[in-house]
Amino acid sequence: MRAVLAAFAIASALSFASNAMAATAASSAEASSPGLLTEAEQRQRDREKLLGLEERFERQRQEAQATQQALAAMQARLREAEQARRTDPAIYGLMTIVVALLIAVGVLVFRLSRAQSQRKFIDEARALKQDLSPAPSRHPCSARCRRASRRR
Repeated sequence: MRAVLAAFAIASALSFASNAMAATAASSAEASSPGLLTEAEQRQRDREKLLGLEERFERQRQEAQATQQALAAMQARLREAEQARRTDPAIYGLMTIVVALLIAVGVLVFRLSRAQSQRKFIDEARALKQDLSPAPSRHPCSARCRRASRRR
């Protein structure tokens, strides 16, 4: 902020200095002309130039004050906005709920994918077991052998 104010002050001073230099150059050009103006006329012109410079200076001072007031108002609004943002607990509560819900959804998706992969594994294991298990034989003594093994 100080840099902005310093730049504004420097710009104002430069414009004031350039206006003063232009007025000085004009007065020196008039003064160098041989005796065209009487001393009273010269003083009158000097007074008019001085009044003009004073008016310009006053306008620039008023503009600087207006700029400073606008800057102060903007800083006040900025502070007010920052205060409202920092002290609102409802925002933090809502953010906490959103984060908790996101975590819960992530855990549920993870568990679902694990259950699906386990189900696929079990289905593949059953299919492999059926492929590797021996086919029941149709031998006539196979029924007798099974009965005998059950009695034992």
